[in-house]
Amino acid sequence: MVVQIAFLTVVAAFFLFSTIARMIEAPHPYAHWPDWQRELVILRFDALMVGVFAAWISVNYPRAWYGSRWFVGALGVVILFVMYASLWRITGHHLEWNADSYFARTFRFNLVSLGFAMLLPVASSGQLVRETFASTAVRRIALWSYALYLVHFPFFQVVAKYTPARWTSSFVQSMAVTSLQFAAVIGISALLYRYYESRCTHLRECVAPAVAQLLRRT
Repeated sequence: MVVQIAFLTVVAAFFLFSTIARMIEAPHPYAHWPDWQRELVILRFDALMVGVFAAWISVNYPRAWYGSRWFVGALGVVILFVMYASLWRITGHHLEWNADSYFARTFRFNLVSLGFAMLLPVASSGQLVRETFASTAVRRIALWSYALYLVHFPFFQVVAKYTPARWTSSFVQSMAVTSLQFAAVIGISALLYRYYESRCTHLRECVAPAVAQLLRRT
C-alpha cells in the first residue's frame, strides 16, 4: 500500500509540475507552441505520466479497464478529433492555422495525451494468435522507438546538408533517398538499443531489483 501511494504521488508530482510550468510559461512571447511548449522536454513530463497512470489502472483495475473499453475508446477518438480540429479556425471564409493560443500552449497537451491513453484499453484487448512479420515489426519498432526519436531528426539534417541536389532532382530519386534515410535510421536505432539501451535497462535487475519488480507489475 505504501509503495502504491508513493508511486501515485510521484506520478501526480511530475504531471502537475509540467502542467503548471506550461501555464506559467504560456503568456510569454517566446513560448511558441511549435518550438517551445511542444519541444521542451521538461514541459512534457505530464504526457509520460498519463501513460504510466493508464498502465497502473490496467494492472490494478482490469475489470474497469476492459469492461468499458469501447465507450472509452470512442470518447478518446472524439477528444483527439476536437483537439486536432482546434489547430485551425475559420476567419473570413478562410481556414487559418490557430495552434499558438494559450489553450494550445497549456491544456491541449493534456487532452491529446488523455485521448490517446483512452485508446489503450481497446488496443490491449487484442490477442495475437500467432507471430507474423507485421507483429514482429511492430514489437521491434516499439523497442527501438526511443532511439528512433533521438536519432531521426539530427540524421535527416545531416543528410539534407550533404546530399547533392542532383540526387533529389526527381520524385523517384527523392523517394529513394528518403527510403534509404528511414532504413538507416531504423538500423542505427536497432544498434543503439542492442548495444547500449538494453544493457542499461538490464542493470536495474541487479542495481534496483525492487524497482524492476514494480515496473514489471505496472
